[in-house]
Amino acid sequence: MVQRLPSSIAQLKNLRHLTVLKRETSDFLKPYPGTAVGVPDGLENLASLQTLKYVEADKKMVRSLAKLEQMRSLEISVIDASFAADLSSSISRMSFLLRLGVAIKPGVDAVLDLESISRPPLKLQKLALTGRLARGKLPPWICFLTSLVQLRLCGCQIAQDSLVLLAALPRLVNFSLIGAYHDKDMIFTEGSFPTLRKLTLEGLPNLSHIAFQQGCLMDQRDLALGHCTELTETPLGMENLKHIQNMELFGMPSEFVGKLKEQNSDAEYHNPASSDFYQAPRFLRLTRFVERNR
Repeated sequence: MVQRLPSSIAQLKNLRHLTVLKRETSDFLKPYPGTAVGVPDGLENLASLQTLKYVEADKKMVRSLAKLEQMRSLEISVIDASFAADLSSSISRMSFLLRLGVAIKPGVDAVLDLESISRPPLKLQKLALTGRLARGKLPPWICFLTSLVQLRLCGCQIAQDSLVLLAALPRLVNFSLIGAYHDKDMIFTEGSFPTLRKLTLEGLPNLSHIAFQQGCLMDQRDLALGHCTELTETPLGMENLKHIQNMELFGMPSEFVGKLKEQNSDAEYHNPASSDFYQAPRFLRLTRFVERNR
C-alpha cells in the first residue's frame, strides 16, 4: 500500500481531483475505511484542486490548504490537535466546499477543535466529524449550515444542548450519531428536525431514555438503533413519528426488543438470523422492521 505520495505530484498544477486511498464503500458515511496517506510539500501549488480525500495532514500540509480555495470535497485525518487553528483558518477560505470530513487521530489528548472557523462553508451539504470535540460541544457555526443534507458524528461525545443546535437545520435529511452522545436522555422537541428522514443512533452506552415530542421529526421515515446497551425502554412518543416506515435494530438489549414486540402486532418483523416473524406496533406504520446481528 502507498504510504506517501511522490513529491512530483506538486507539479500537476491543473490537477482537480486527488483521492489517495481506495474506498471499500461508496457511502460517504464511512469516509475513513483504512489508513490515510501522507502528501509531500508543495500542495499549495495545486490551486485548481477541487477534491482531496483520505490524506494524513501534518501542520505544514494543513497550512497549505489555505491556498486551495476551489476545494469542493475535503476528507482528511489530522495527526495532532495542535493544528486546529491552522485547519480552521484554511477551511474558512473554502467558500465552495460541499463535502467535509475531518478525523482526529485517537489519543489521550486528541481533541477536534473547529470552533475558530470564522467563515463556515455555507454551501456545505455533507459533513462527517470523527473524534472527541472541544468542550464536548459542536462548533456554534454549525447552525448556519442551512444547505446541510447529511451529518455523521462519530466519537464526538456531544450532549443534548448540541442536539438542540442541530434541530433547526432546514434541509438535514440523514443524521447519524455513532459513539457520539454521552447524556442519558435524548429528547426531540416540538418542531425539531423538520426534514429529517433517516436517524441512526449507534454505540451510545449511556443512553437510557428517548422521547419524541409531538410535532418533531415530521418527515421521519427510517430509524436505526444499535448497541445502546442501557436503552431497555422503548422510546416515548413513537406515535408522534407520523411517517415512520422502516425500523432497524442491531445489538439492542433483549428487554428493548421484547417490549417492542409486546406493544402491538400489526407490521411485519423479520430476524434474518432465524425464521421468526412478528408484527411491529401499529402506531409505527412500519412496512419493514428488521433485527440484525452486527
